[in-house]
Amino acid sequence: MGSLLQNTIFGRTKNSFISTWRTSNTSTGSSTSNQIRLPLLAVGSYNFTIDWGDGTSNNITVWNQAQTTHTYTAAGDYVIKITGVCKGWQFNNTGDRLKILSVSNWGKFNPGDVVAHFYGCANLTLDSVKDVLDLTGVKTFVNSFRGCSSISSIARVNEWNTSAVTTMASCFNSSSFNSDISNWDVSKVTDFSAMFMSSAFNQPLNTWNTISATSFANMFQNQFNQNIGNWNVSNCSNFSQMFNFNSAFNNGGSPDINNWNLKTTGTVLLSGTFTAATSFNQPIGNWNTAAVSSTNDLFSNATTFNQPIGNWNMSNNTNMSNMFIAASSFNQNIGSWNVSKVVNFSSMFGGATSFNNGGSPNINNWILNSTSNIVMNSMFSNAKNFNQPIGNWNTVQVTRTDAMFSGASLFDQNLSNWNMSNNANLSSMFQNATSFNNGGSPEINNWTLKTTGTLAINSMFSTALVFNQPIGSWNISVVSNLSAMFNGAVMFNKDLSNWDTTNITSMQNAFFGATAFNQNIGSWNISNVTNFVGFMTGKTSTNFSATNLDAIYNGWSSRPVKPSISITFGTAKHTAAASASKAILTGTPNNWTITDGGI
Repeated sequence: MGSLLQNTIFGRTKNSFISTWRTSNTSTGSSTSNQIRLPLLAVGSYNFTIDWGDGTSNNITVWNQAQTTHTYTAAGDYVIKITGVCKGWQFNNTGDRLKILSVSNWGKFNPGDVVAHFYGCANLTLDSVKDVLDLTGVKTFVNSFRGCSSISSIARVNEWNTSAVTTMASCFNSSSFNSDISNWDVSKVTDFSAMFMSSAFNQPLNTWNTISATSFANMFQNQFNQNIGNWNVSNCSNFSQMFNFNSAFNNGGSPDINNWNLKTTGTVLLSGTFTAATSFNQPIGNWNTAAVSSTNDLFSNATTFNQPIGNWNMSNNTNMSNMFIAASSFNQNIGSWNVSKVVNFSSMFGGATSFNNGGSPNINNWILNSTSNIVMNSMFSNAKNFNQPIGNWNTVQVTRTDAMFSGASLFDQNLSNWNMSNNANLSSMFQNATSFNNGGSPEINNWTLKTTGTLAINSMFSTALVFNQPIGSWNISVVSNLSAMFNGAVMFNKDLSNWDTTNITSMQNAFFGATAFNQNIGSWNISNVTNFVGFMTGKTSTNFSATNLDAIYNGWSSRPVKPSISITFGTAKHTAAASASKAILTGTPNNWTITDGGI
């Protein structure tokens, strides 16, 4: 009697896939509020009987037969039981994904070798499942439980046989999953990308055999903090954003991650690996980075990291953009790096407020790429402690240095030897670099600027409070915008009379607040300038001579100018000798509006 009862009660139940659904949880693309539609597939295999929980049942043998959608007499919660072969199941964030509430028994159900099995099933819970899911033939877990925000645990999940699975990309992405899966056989998995991205997962995985892994991209973009220092990563080529925005990760407090044996052939990506990993500060200086081709954003906003990595082999690295941006603790000597293939240094140390190359001047020894164009825009922007010599760099291939030292408030090194002949953008280069005076050397005047195409120098010395070196020999003939060039540069007062300003169209705020500037620029050709707003705001009769204002009126009125210009010279005064010239500018056809201090 006992065995008969066991067979009757448990036998058919044991082999059945039992789940609970709520028909009223409709969404775009779902069945109506009194229906359930099964997420079957054309590639699936089906031969089962389904008990719909309302006293009716159907035999299903084809994925799209009419009976795969069932209509109830009333909306409500229903327990459905599938008995027989059901292989192939894919919600893929569509259909009745919000209607399935729980699974109590897997039975002979097999999700099939397809992606996105329960993707988007935000109301699904699996904490009361009594048996183990059959994964025979399942090679992919891509998006399997993605978006399952109600799944915090899966009963008996650690018993699943995952030995055939080759990809787990985004398996638990955006879920609440946090069950022990340390027993999973992942030895064939090549792709772990985004597996736990935006999930609650934080369980030990130190026993996993990751020998086949080729991608860990975005894997732990969550709150994971376990020791995975013994993982075999020797075949992985993509670590991009592996711990991106993981504020908890510090390898479980263990330095073992330093033992990772990186791939040394082909290419390896470390782009954004520790971006905003604000707790991470373990040694990784032993990594063999010979195959690394990109470290952009590697430690971006990793505010705690400050470990020696000066021995890294960077010989194949082409991209260091944002590498230490806002890495506010980092200050190590990386002067021995081989950067000869790097083409992008943009914002490399932007906001790295502690960085000063570990106090060593050997960053001056960097040998830059000599065959490809290089960009250095914002490279040391707001790197407030940086002040090491870099004047030996061969910058002949550099095409951008805009905002390179913007806000680098201690930087004051001699850059006179830099070759600027291919550089098209120097705008804001020393903006708010409040200590910069070219290391006291006047030889910055020898810079050979780009003379073809376009050249941007607007705001170049804006609020560069102590800069006062000669630059009058610069050829700025292709410059079109001089706006804010010396805005707030309160010490600058050098002769610029030889500048070729023929192509300039805007001089807005060019000398705004440049209180020391008192030079004759009457020789400038301003025939194409249409904007003089704020040109010399702040000038007075004591800091700008009548002689120099006379020279402006006399010189500019003698050449063609754009009409209807508004220009200010503050309260600077001119003499009667310039009154006629001023009248030419203010009269027809020029019709300028001039603000000055009069005679």
